[in-house]
Amino acid sequence: MVRSIMVVADGSSPFHGVLDLAVRWGQRFDALVVGTGIVDQTIRAPAAVPLGASAAKVERDEDLLARCRQEVHDELQVLDSRCAEAGVTHETVQANGRPYEEVLEHAQRYDVVLVSQPPDQDSAMGGLQHEQLEKVLRSTPRPIVAVPEKLSQRGDGVLIAYDGSLQAARAVHALVASGLCNAGRTTVVSVNAESEAAARGLADRARDYLELHGIETTVKPVESDRPVGEVILGEIASQQPEILVAGAYGQSRLKEFFVGSVTAEFLRQSPVPVFLFH
Repeated sequence: MVRSIMVVADGSSPFHGVLDLAVRWGQRFDALVVGTGIVDQTIRAPAAVPLGASAAKVERDEDLLARCRQEVHDELQVLDSRCAEAGVTHETVQANGRPYEEVLEHAQRYDVVLVSQPPDQDSAMGGLQHEQLEKVLRSTPRPIVAVPEKLSQRGDGVLIAYDGSLQAARAVHALVASGLCNAGRTTVVSVNAESEAAARGLADRARDYLELHGIETTVKPVESDRPVGEVILGEIASQQPEILVAGAYGQSRLKEFFVGSVTAEFLRQSPVPVFLFH
């Protein structure tokens, strides 16, 4: 059961959605919400510059760091205000360093980590952008929930994208431990290009595990040669769940290079929070 929620504030990504979800879950689980402000010190990292431009780079870096510190401070202040207003137990901490390293270290203290879905273009102020978030997802000790900029109307239940991979199985195990599927419907969707029966065989694995834990589960096997991400996003639009659950980076890097990463597609396009575990 979720007893503590870490919320990443890095000054570079939209913060409203992740804060809304933190307050919602803080109330539901009577959980401690911890705002973790991270100032990206790699802004000062050495880089090639034109001859004579070193001083300008130093000045620019210091300006970016000052802006990042202020943004992080402001986000933590908003978190403090929102949680206090909602009656949610909360605290804030600050960290300086490489964002993915700080997230991985602090995550060991809490049950789940909420981050904002990274914007399409990386911010000059660094933070937990695409490359840094991928490093976190591949090494995380806790489930990561990537939250869109704005939460839609409160969805109902959980949609699990299950492909039978080790990562998907771990994600389902982490979901059960969290208690997030104890309210509302739980649906497992599996996709296979060759047959519905093969897709059902995958989905049944997850259903059997969930039902052993008393979680009534519906399976939806899909036979389709469309990209898996496209099928799952269509199911989200149809079912309107509260969250999507998936294993993070379940394919080999070589396969991701040629066919693309479903995880990256969820991070870019999911209109609902994505619960990810590797």
